[in-house]
Amino acid sequence: MNYVYMLECADKSLYTGWTNDIEKRVRTHSAGRGAKYTRSRLPVRLVYLECHEERNAAKSREFALKRLTHEQKLRLIASSKNKLKKEVVMDYGLQLFSVRDITGDDFFGALKAVREIGYKFIEPAGFFGHSAEEVKAKCQELGLAVSGSHSGFQDLLDRFEETVAYHKEIGNKNYIVPGVKLQTKADVDFFVENANRLAPLLEKEGIRLSYHNHSGEFKPNDDGVIPYDEIVSRTNIGLEIDTFWAYAAGKDPVALMEQLKDRLVSIHIKDGFEDGRGMPLGMGTAPVKEVYQKAKELGILMVVESETLTPDGLTEASICYNYLKNLE
Repeated sequence: MNYVYMLECADKSLYTGWTNDIEKRVRTHSAGRGAKYTRSRLPVRLVYLECHEERNAAKSREFALKRLTHEQKLRLIASSKNKLKKEVVMDYGLQLFSVRDITGDDFFGALKAVREIGYKFIEPAGFFGHSAEEVKAKCQELGLAVSGSHSGFQDLLDRFEETVAYHKEIGNKNYIVPGVKLQTKADVDFFVENANRLAPLLEKEGIRLSYHNHSGEFKPNDDGVIPYDEIVSRTNIGLEIDTFWAYAAGKDPVALMEQLKDRLVSIHIKDGFEDGRGMPLGMGTAPVKEVYQKAKELGILMVVESETLTPDGLTEASICYNYLKNLE
């Protein structure tokens, strides 16, 4: 069987190709070893698929699709009744805070172990003194892609050019702020004003500024302001919904994903209890299966985070990966 496919890249552009092994080809693109075009625009996701018996028919169709305008391709994707084959394997990312018990001492060893579990993307939470060139080389060696990073907002305020250069070198397209001070209205105003100033500057460099929530952003701060509502309504920055923390704040994470789907760069798929105690996937009461199905429906990258280090980070990361594979 021959396949003609389209991938949506991190910058929302579309790549069209053909292959006789769609699963392998998508994996190759996702690992940064596919076409030159997609290597610089990770992560990618499969959004359109056609099957053809004959190779020549597939190649002719690929040529025809490439001649369509971007708008025509989008209409084809939206109107298609074709469902992507179930055997196309999902790829998952890991927030490296999950393995913080080893990243500080052996960052590259942690990357190797994470890749051996099966994760294809990483979301670093610090680089532990390693240069961008070293991180890039190790990720290329292991077949890992950087789907985003949890990096400080203050770094953008204090060292913008240096910070941008680092993230461009490692191929990071999503600069995700993992939290800032939002205790007062003045704090919220400061973040909103500077996020709106910095976002277009980052965009010019091919990087999207995004925000990652915990539970506190959904609750009134000292001045009665709900920070998350302010960030959503007063900025156009990307959003990474931490589905567990939304659940712990009394929100429906699936409804939130649907509401904000056009702003999502990824989600954290996590489990735990309503009181805020985290657990590996499948061991808490959060609606993980429903979140998983919504993420698949929306084509949103799922980044695993499991924080308890019980008995250690890699064991938890393995439990979570195996849980997701069993849902496929």
